Amino acid sequence: MTNNLDLLDTIKYRDEEEIKSFVEWMACNFKDRRDELVRIVQEDSLFTFKGADDDRIVKAIFLSLVLTTITSNLYNPILRQELIEKFKKVSTGFDIPYSDVVRLTEYEERLRQLIT
Repeated sequence: MTNNLDLLDTIKYRDEEEIKSFVEWMACNFKDRRDELVRIVQEDSLFTFKGADDDRIVKAIFLSLVLTTITSNLYNPILRQELIEKFKKVSTGFDIPYSDVVRLTEYEERLRQLIT
């Protein structure tokens, strides 16, 4: 699998392991921006990851960016639901609650600006 930012918009169609690998690659590739990424989501005092380390938060951030491509760009409700179910499994595999990932989608624009 070719890992690059272009996959951010298409990785949702791959299998669960490829999505997981992509998120891990993104988290590793953007380690130098980890503090900035975490700061964006923690500026909102109402949003905190209880007991989460920064690496886990960064993975959740990249999961949320993938999720936004499912929820905003997909109009077929059956396919959207299938992808969301697959995505929930990936989220669970990282031990990150799906609800946390959903809440992170509100930061999409700021997070994408930081990584592009």
